[in-house]
Amino acid sequence: MKRLKNWLVLIFVSSVLFWPGRTLSAEVPVHAGFSLSDKEDTSFNVIANGCRYRIFIVLNKKDYVYKDVKITEPDVGGVWTSEVKDEEYGWYIQYRWQTPVLTTQRNYTIRLSGKRMRKGPGVGPAVWEPWHTEGSGDFGFPKFEIKTPEKDMTLKPDATQVIEAYAEVGAAIPELKADITTCWGLTKTPVNAKGDVGPETSKTNTAGIAATALTVSETIGDMYEVRAQNKVDKPDLEYSLNSRTFIVGVDYLKITPESAYLPVSKKKESTQEFKVTAWSYGKDGIPSEDDEELVVDVKADWEVIERNPSNVGGKVKPEKNSSTTTFTAGTIPGTCKIKASWKKKDAKAEITAFKVEITEPNYQPVTDNNCTFDEATPGVCNVLQGSNCIAKIAPDILNTDENKGKIEWILEQIKNSDLTSTPSPAKGPEVRFTYKKLPEKNNQFGNKDLEAKVTLYDKQSKDEKIVQIFYTKETTNHPAPKTGIDPNWYYYWSQTSASSGTHIYEARTDRYGYYEFGKKYFVICTPAAGINNNTGHNGIDCFAETCIHENTHMADYWNWWPEGYVENADKDKDYIPDSIEPSLGFDPTKQDTDGDGHIDFEDRAFDAEHSWKVASADSEDWANPGHQSDK
Repeated sequence: MKRLKNWLVLIFVSSVLFWPGRTLSAEVPVHAGFSLSDKEDTSFNVIANGCRYRIFIVLNKKDYVYKDVKITEPDVGGVWTSEVKDEEYGWYIQYRWQTPVLTTQRNYTIRLSGKRMRKGPGVGPAVWEPWHTEGSGDFGFPKFEIKTPEKDMTLKPDATQVIEAYAEVGAAIPELKADITTCWGLTKTPVNAKGDVGPETSKTNTAGIAATALTVSETIGDMYEVRAQNKVDKPDLEYSLNSRTFIVGVDYLKITPESAYLPVSKKKESTQEFKVTAWSYGKDGIPSEDDEELVVDVKADWEVIERNPSNVGGKVKPEKNSSTTTFTAGTIPGTCKIKASWKKKDAKAEITAFKVEITEPNYQPVTDNNCTFDEATPGVCNVLQGSNCIAKIAPDILNTDENKGKIEWILEQIKNSDLTSTPSPAKGPEVRFTYKKLPEKNNQFGNKDLEAKVTLYDKQSKDEKIVQIFYTKETTNHPAPKTGIDPNWYYYWSQTSASSGTHIYEARTDRYGYYEFGKKYFVICTPAAGINNNTGHNGIDCFAETCIHENTHMADYWNWWPEGYVENADKDKDYIPDSIEPSLGFDPTKQDTDGDGHIDFEDRAFDAEHSWKVASADSEDWANPGHQSDK
């Protein structure tokens, strides 16, 4: 740069210029301050985008006389105005320069020119000589950063959003904040979307903030990108630090309910309906209690996105284009997550499928659920006998002490037997039930429903197991009049289909039973509960066959000898009248027609035993040991 002697070019930093003996008031903001000296090369930089400057050229008349002084405007342009004044302390020219709006980095040169003539003693002849000097510098550019809003937003349909940008001009000239032209760029997707920004250009205030407002369309999904930049007609990515994207529609989707708890069962499906709605943020686009539900028909796609464990069932229906769906749980406890997706937004909800599970009894081994009245009088039966009844809640996240304390137990009553529980009432993860006193009826034994249920989140789950109640076979603690005499097996089997005829019990071991001629009943003896040597059958089957055997004797006697036994009519002494033996397949001359060691009267009874359908009374046998006690 050429040196400029006796010239002083000043750019002042405030809107009021202080000069010795004189105060000048500015009409517009004036930015920065520099000087050009004739002692060294000097340059100064200015800010583009419409910033206003005052340039003062002061001529000292001590050594020179000047004329035709002028300034050549930079080739980059801008708006220039000038005013010439003569003051007491010097003659100066005042220039005002409003810098141009630029989009690329440039420098500039200001050329000062005119004529001057030296004055004073010994300066020689008076000659006007031309002169000039140049000052140069670079244009700076403000870097715009959008401050409001702080992040991308979703706007309600037909909404207006104020956008503010801060013009950063660099640390070198921190005072430069106000009156900077900010251009607002807008990109629409789709390009024909309604809505716009206004104004398209705005000036920064003293805090360096410029503002505009974006108005969007009513169409969900329309998208707008707003940029603070240096020129209206094209984006300037180099100098635009920031932009904001706005979409018409929703800030977020919400599924109601956000979580659900469903009991699972193999007997009945469990379902829950879910609804998805669209929401916008409240004040200043910040999530708060002021969030607003939008009146928008959300047609979402639904899917199950997560299962834990992986084999947890569950499905949603419908899956497409619906604001609601119904989730149907499977049979395995666990958690599922579902998702609703719409307009590039999605929401999730979690379903916990739970159930209470009775873990004791568990039928492992098969007799795990067998419970037998003891030999005491009255008898006592603990349920269970090997452990307490135990239950848990699945999945494990719900198996807390608090939740387990809500488990309620129910065991089926036995008529005429007292039922108690420990603890009482029967609640909690473990409980023991006790029956006291055997029932009067055989059909009061057997399968009893054991139920555990729990209610969580207003939903109830229950599990059921079967416990089997038995009596001790050989004990005599049944509640009948002959308690302590007749064994339990005789008392209770006599109430089953295995019993036939009229009989009493006699505690003798030398025979299964017997019939005494002329009696209206027969006798069942102790071995009738054992193994039948004739058929090989045991237990209740042996009892049934013994009843048939002795009942056959009694029936035959009263059919053949209603008036009493007539010895002359039975010459072979087999107790069958000789006159009917041929029709029965017997020889009236032989007491033991087939020679098997049994008289013909006994053969008829032994043959009758085979009429019994083996195992047909097993389901009625609740003796322990018995035909069901090992099942």
